[in-house]
Amino acid sequence: MTSPLRIRVLASLPLLALVAAPLTAQTLPPGPARSAPVPLENWLHRGSDIPADPAWTMGILPNGLRYAVRRNATPPGTVAIRLRIDAGALMEAEDEQGWAHLLEHMAFRGTPTRPDGEAVKLWQRLGASFGSDSNASTTYRATTYMLDLPRNDAGSLDEAVGTLADMMQNAAVDPRLLDIERNVVLAERAARLTPLVTKVRDATRDVMQAGLLASRRELAGTPATLAGATAERLRAFHRRWYRPERAVMVVTGDMDPAAMVDRITAQFGGWKGTGAAPSEPAYGSPVEPASRIAMVSDANASAGMQLAWVTPHVAGRMTAERQRAEYLDSIALMVLNQRFVEQARKGGAMLSAGAGVSRQRSLSDTVSLGVNVRGAQWQAALTEAYGVLNRALAGPIGRAEIGQQVASMADGLRRSIETSKTWPSATIANGLVSDVDTDDVSPTRQYYADLFAAQKPAITPAAVNAALKTMFAPRPRFLIVSPTPVQGGEAAVAAALETARKAEGGAVAAVRTVTLDMVSPPLTPGRVMRERPIAEFGIDRVTFANGVELAMKKTDFARESIGVEVRIGTGQTGRPVDTQLPDWSSGVLLASGIGAATPPELARLAAGRQIGFSLATRTDATVLSGGTNPRDVGDLLRIMVAVAKRPTIDPIMVERFRASYAASVRSIFGQPQSVLAVFALPVLYGNDKRFTVLPPARAVAGTDAAAIKAHWTRVLGEGPVRVSVVGDFDRDAVIRAVAATFGALPPRPAPPLKIQPVPPLPTAKPLILNHRGDPTQAIVAVNWRTLGGLGDLPASRALNIATAIIQDRLTDDFREKQGGTYSPFVSQDELRGFDDFGMLMAGAQLTPDRMAAFRSTLDAIIADLAANGPAADDLLRAKETAIGAAQRALAGNSYWSAILAGDLDDPRRIASMRTYISGRRAITATDVRDVVRKYLANGKPLVVEVRPAPAGALPVVEVPAPTKP
Repeated sequence: MTSPLRIRVLASLPLLALVAAPLTAQTLPPGPARSAPVPLENWLHRGSDIPADPAWTMGILPNGLRYAVRRNATPPGTVAIRLRIDAGALMEAEDEQGWAHLLEHMAFRGTPTRPDGEAVKLWQRLGASFGSDSNASTTYRATTYMLDLPRNDAGSLDEAVGTLADMMQNAAVDPRLLDIERNVVLAERAARLTPLVTKVRDATRDVMQAGLLASRRELAGTPATLAGATAERLRAFHRRWYRPERAVMVVTGDMDPAAMVDRITAQFGGWKGTGAAPSEPAYGSPVEPASRIAMVSDANASAGMQLAWVTPHVAGRMTAERQRAEYLDSIALMVLNQRFVEQARKGGAMLSAGAGVSRQRSLSDTVSLGVNVRGAQWQAALTEAYGVLNRALAGPIGRAEIGQQVASMADGLRRSIETSKTWPSATIANGLVSDVDTDDVSPTRQYYADLFAAQKPAITPAAVNAALKTMFAPRPRFLIVSPTPVQGGEAAVAAALETARKAEGGAVAAVRTVTLDMVSPPLTPGRVMRERPIAEFGIDRVTFANGVELAMKKTDFARESIGVEVRIGTGQTGRPVDTQLPDWSSGVLLASGIGAATPPELARLAAGRQIGFSLATRTDATVLSGGTNPRDVGDLLRIMVAVAKRPTIDPIMVERFRASYAASVRSIFGQPQSVLAVFALPVLYGNDKRFTVLPPARAVAGTDAAAIKAHWTRVLGEGPVRVSVVGDFDRDAVIRAVAATFGALPPRPAPPLKIQPVPPLPTAKPLILNHRGDPTQAIVAVNWRTLGGLGDLPASRALNIATAIIQDRLTDDFREKQGGTYSPFVSQDELRGFDDFGMLMAGAQLTPDRMAAFRSTLDAIIADLAANGPAADDLLRAKETAIGAAQRALAGNSYWSAILAGDLDDPRRIASMRTYISGRRAITATDVRDVVRKYLANGKPLVVEVRPAPAGALPVVEVPAPTKP
């Protein structure tokens, strides 16, 4: 969603994602005992001929715990901690399904020495917010606890590591708390396992995972197996699998590695497993399934197919030989995917297709091909997809095709050498945990680039063709998903698959080689009229003769990385009230090429360059944004200005959008989160059509290519242009690049005035939305109108602290005490450019019968804060996490990009930057109490409820009459 009034709800899972998607919860806890570690050893590289990165300090404690520690000063003063336990869903017995994930939750519910919730509160006092900085996840193979600490002093690190150690060794598993947390886990399960996801999982289990233990394990468990988890049995599960020899501790950050090793030794060295070590489960191996066809029909589903070629996983550490083989596979799939793009542009039954490979330890290696289908034309789409595949398998593969993909991969590896020097500690820590998960190793980025460079001569057409033949050699397994049952059933699908496998691919279309000058002819550079630096913050401001403004902030947070944003016009607020325009067609614009250059031609031009970007219409501007590097920043701006100067709309792309529109609408109604996100937002803007997320079907059907082109020609051709550049760049080079592109355009027509939307009026009854998903699930969201960010900055910051406190108290009360939801959400958002338009939303996904309980809990929290203000510890924890987040933001490019996107001529913005940290420190309990009184306790909220649609009824939106102000 492009609006700043974001609705923060749980994301839905894509089809088949449950197989590998982690289940997340929370995090924490301790116990000393010290013993000297064994000599340092890079245990991760055992059995590999790939050299280890010397930046890592690795070793094994006498009790078997492995550790990996690395100094990294990005962001400065922060430390990322990960603790991976080799215990996931595959370690569960038949009647223990879901217990690894349930235990992950219970680890946060206290130990004999730390009461329930104290670990989270301790970390909050250290500045780590729950959910984003402290969390955990469970997969088939492991449970990983995560903590991103915004402090690196010895005391904070001792507290954090000690708490985590206590949690791993001494989880209490209190029976009373277990009963509550079980409800939370069931709520999480319901939120993630939508009816469609459940259908796909059940239909594909015996087809895609035949022979594997994973086919008989549910990561989320079942209501029956979760009900069977008593405190005693869950403790036994903990004793069995939570053992030091099954633990890996990863720490990266701004700290002394030797001191951290001492700290790990002190806190974890006395940890001892209870009883004999468990044996590894029999993970199984892929076997021929009884049927190779899986079928799912669901009214909320888009028409699509997935083919899978399954082989046993190659076990063992990564070696140079295996890495070269994976490079070759990647190039082969990149060539194939480019051909799928070219085929889809012909406007046939296949809307899009893409192939990829997944290599999962203890599971299988799977090459998959996903195909999106136009309407009910699945047989024709399947034949088209196989035509492309068979043509590639038959060969020959063109050297130019290979060269394009080799250049792209080489450039990515080259850039990673520089960018890795400033990777955030969390990224590095997550990377090493992933290496452990996949039996990979962790060499330097230079090693990967050198290995690929040496391999390039061997990436020949014959080698690529051989790689494709190997990957697609097994007999395929097939999943078809459709909104209605397939006529003829499984027999018809199997026959269609065998017919499609014999399809002959046509000749590969010749792709011209286009140059940048052909796509974006050189312009006469514009002249710089004035420069207005804001020296206090290192911001450069340049205005060109045509009125285009350039704002730059040079940083060293991310080497070789530059963010570019071009803001054009005045966005949705610059239009007449209640006007709906085809902003939904931005994807059509970007998929249509530039002028006479087609997307495949542009893809070849872009090979080895970072010149891709996105386009979105936001409330205050139409925005082109992309990430690039010092070498390509000028070319990125040339491509951007070419799109802005001459928007191109391909009628075939318009038809593709129309073909996928109905399916997209169906999928929205499949879960309450997406219904809330799509249909509640316009209501929060007073039902102003300018802010409609989903266009009506008649608008999509009635808007042709000419109308779409006229729309984007006008939108991109009028109003001010502001270019912002943040990152690792050369100042003079950026000025020259902007002068030769947007600074060279003719003067712009005057922009329309911005018109603030009308705020929603409260209603006596809730706004009712319906969904067609799980009938046991609903969402309630309570919305109060607040204020804009610069209108009253202290009040805005106090509201943000109040938001954090309300979130924390809802989590503590409605989730942790009542077990009423998995994840309550509270957000405070403001409409850029208007001082008195903001919205605070508080809500939760829950069962319909818990809506009243949620409202009651929320009302009690608001009433208490309005009467008494926050308790001292509540305020301290909310402020420390806000300050920690602010400090990290200042050390990243995203903050500065947001700053440059605002009005730098407004003195209030400069004041907000000066007080970014101090203003948060200054917030008092009285400040919080006062804003809660003014905006929440005395405000009249608009309540939105997303309920299951009555059986047999279509989803509807009921908008009650507003109450009089």
